[in-house]
Amino acid sequence: MMQDVCYIGSQPGNPRNSEGAFLSLQDGRIIFIYTRYDGHDPEDNANADLALIESADDGLTWPKAPRIIFSRGKADNIMSVSLLRLHSGRIMLVYLEKFTSPDGELHCVPYITFSDDETATWTTPRLLLPDSGYHVVCNDRLVQLSTGRIIVPVSPWVELESPDRKKVMGMTFFLSDDEGATWRLSKDYLYPPENVRALQEPGVLELTDGRLWTWARTSSNYQFGCYSSDGGETWGEVKPLMDFCSPLSPMSVKRNPVSQRLTAVWNDHQPRWNVPVPIRKIPSYRWKECKTAGRTPFVLAESDDEGKSWQATLLEDDPKRGFGYTAMHFTGTALLLGYCCGGLNGTMMLQDLKLRRIPCDPATGCLNFD
Repeated sequence: MMQDVCYIGSQPGNPRNSEGAFLSLQDGRIIFIYTRYDGHDPEDNANADLALIESADDGLTWPKAPRIIFSRGKADNIMSVSLLRLHSGRIMLVYLEKFTSPDGELHCVPYITFSDDETATWTTPRLLLPDSGYHVVCNDRLVQLSTGRIIVPVSPWVELESPDRKKVMGMTFFLSDDEGATWRLSKDYLYPPENVRALQEPGVLELTDGRLWTWARTSSNYQFGCYSSDGGETWGEVKPLMDFCSPLSPMSVKRNPVSQRLTAVWNDHQPRWNVPVPIRKIPSYRWKECKTAGRTPFVLAESDDEGKSWQATLLEDDPKRGFGYTAMHFTGTALLLGYCCGGLNGTMMLQDLKLRRIPCDPATGCLNFD
C-alpha cells in the first residue's frame, strides 16, 4: 500500500529542504539528491547546497543522515536537481546556481556534471551554456529521447516585449546530440498566448508516435502545452490542457516503464475533490503571504492512451498544506515520489520535504494505492 517513507523537515539552522531527484544505482541502491538550506532564511535565493540520502531496500527506508555532495561555494545558492542515466550508462546531473553580480542583479544559470563511477566522484561542474541572466530549470526534468538526443526544458525569466507591449515570459529547450558534451538552443522560443502572463517551469515527454509533448505552469488556471514533431527543434501552438486545471504550480509527467502508462502528478483544482482551495493573491512571492500558494489538493493520474484520457487518484488533500515540485522514479516494484509538503507548525509550502512510496506489480506495472 501507499506509504510515506521519509520526512525531511525544516529545523533551526536548516530552514528548508526542498525539490530533488532520484536515481537507481547498479548495486541496487536508490539515491535522492535535494536542496538543503542552512542558516535561517528559506527564500529561493538563500544559502543552500545539494544533499544526498540513499536507500538499500527499494525506497522503503532511508536510514542514513544526509551528506552534502555539492557545496554552493561563492554562489548564493544551488538548487533544482535533475538526474539522468544516459544510454551509455553515464550519469548526468544538472542543477541551478544563483549568484549576485557586482551591479546587484541576481542571476540563475544551469550547471552540468557527470559521474562515471556510480556517483562516487563527479566531473568539475560547468555551465551548460555560456550565458548569464535568469534561467529556470525545474527539478527532475532531464530527458533522453529514443534518438539519443538530450532535452532540457527551460524558462528564461527574462522579460520580453510582446507585440502589444505587455511584458511576457516564455520557454525554450536546451538540446544535446552528443550525450551532454555540447549544447545549443532549440529553434523556437515559445511565447505565452494572449492574456497568459507566462509559461514557467516546463516539462517534456516523448510519446510513442515520436512526438514530444511539453507543458508549463501558468497563472491562467490551467497547465498549457504543445507538441513537437522534430525532436524539440520547433513546436506547435501553445494551448490550455483542459485535463490539468491547476494553480501556478509545476506538473510532473513520466512514463511507467512496465505498463507504459503516462503518469502525471499535479495540484488538481477541479471541483471533483471537494477540497477547499486557499486563495493566493497573484503576484505575491513573500513567504508570509504564500504559505501554501494554493498547491493543494495533490493528485496522480494515469493514461493508457498517450494522454487522451486520464484516471485520477487523490494523494494529498490537506487544505492547510501545499504540495509540489515532484520527483518521480519507477523502480520496477514501486513508484517513488519526492515532493514539498510544508504548511504545518508555521512552515511554508517549500520548507518541508516528503518521500512517498507506491508499490506496483512488477509484471503489469499497476500501482497499488490501497
